[in-house]
Amino acid sequence: MAVPEYVVDKTTKLEGLYNRIHEIRMRFEVSWRDFQITQYQALICSETDQVTVQQRLVEKLQQLLDDCAFIAECNVGGEFLDEDRIARLLELGKQSWQRYFSDSIGLSQEELARNLLTPEAELPANECLFA
Repeated sequence: MAVPEYVVDKTTKLEGLYNRIHEIRMRFEVSWRDFQITQYQALICSETDQVTVQQRLVEKLQQLLDDCAFIAECNVGGEFLDEDRIARLLELGKQSWQRYFSDSIGLSQEELARNLLTPEAELPANECLFA
């Protein structure tokens, strides 16, 4: 029985080959939750009314669903990306999300050594959606 090298030769338990679309999808999920929180906070502080909040939530959720589906479709590969799709990808790439946890915890010594040249961002850190 042969065991693939990527299963045996790991520096951390969670290291492995995986499709980063899961990470991108999770960032869309976080963006959705963050938007919900800001809208509900505005409602609580009487900065806006319930109808407006509901309308914004519906519109934002639909936009995030559309954008995530577009990214997933582009991820499959084999398709030709015309200028409009490339422009949309570049525009989506300008979006950011906020990270509250250090991205250096749980890394192997090897990964930490590779990251020495890049100083860790102050938390919370704004990062590109696709970073």
